[in-house]
Amino acid sequence: MKAERVLGRERTLVRKEDARHKIELGGLVIKGGLDKESKAIILGAIIAAKKEIMREPAYREVLKSLGEASFIGFSNGLN
Repeated sequence: MKAERVLGRERTLVRKEDARHKIELGGLVIKGGLDKESKAIILGAIIAAKKEIMREPAYREVLKSLGEASFIGFSNGLN
């Protein structure tokens, strides 16, 4: 019985962590200003970015810099 309770708690923890991760990703869509777009457009934009990163790995740094600058802007109330 004790092992089942421990396993149940572990599963609950994993589910909560997964839910938090998904909520954070959804928040990025909002911060990126895509929340009024359709799900198909949002997914298409993500797929296009991934393809570009795969084609040109240096593009990852371009996107990272853009994202980091945006986070700074949000924390300063600029966006």
